[in-house]
Amino acid sequence: MSDFSPVQSSPTTAGSWILLVAQTIDSYGLDSEYLFKQNGISLSQIKKDDIRYPSGLLARVWQMAVGLTQDPYLAIRVSRYFKPSAFGALGLTMAASSTVYDALNRFERFSAFISGGTQVKLTENNGDICLKLAPHQQSEEHWNIYALSATFSSLYSLLSQVACGHPGVKSVHFKQGFASSLAFESFFGCPVIYHSSFNGIVFNNMRF
Repeated sequence: MSDFSPVQSSPTTAGSWILLVAQTIDSYGLDSEYLFKQNGISLSQIKKDDIRYPSGLLARVWQMAVGLTQDPYLAIRVSRYFKPSAFGALGLTMAASSTVYDALNRFERFSAFISGGTQVKLTENNGDICLKLAPHQQSEEHWNIYALSATFSSLYSLLSQVACGHPGVKSVHFKQGFASSLAFESFFGCPVIYHSSFNGIVFNNMRF
């Protein structure tokens, strides 16, 4: 039996998250508005109406942005510009959580407000807390490690605010991998495991 919930139709991504990606792309001296427009996404319309777009469109933008910047670790720069509001109302609620564990529970319950194409499951094993992310079946072809690492790095930044320091991350896991793990290990302050059996973050429960 799967740990995750049933498949969701037509997954979409929140406009606030798209704007964060655009801000990061601009920081490289690129024109994010043109890049998004090529993929059928209007940044001006998002700023005006906070609309959502199909997750598959954003996945293409990630691929193009990494190609243009020649920076596979784009996610680390995303974290520099991240604010809880990039996760919408959910981010603000998580930031107000009394503990990291409470914030993670809220992320598990309401993550669809950020991206409907992602399934989130929070589990406990041998005293450790594990947050696992997986694509819905309809979103699997659109998933890539660049978007996933950006989610992890942004989540880490938010949880660091809640913890007023390191949020007790024990290890970070990717089913795919980059050429090196050094940049991410320096950022997360823990081992980063590539070609793992799951995508997720393991937390030391003693930190909560």
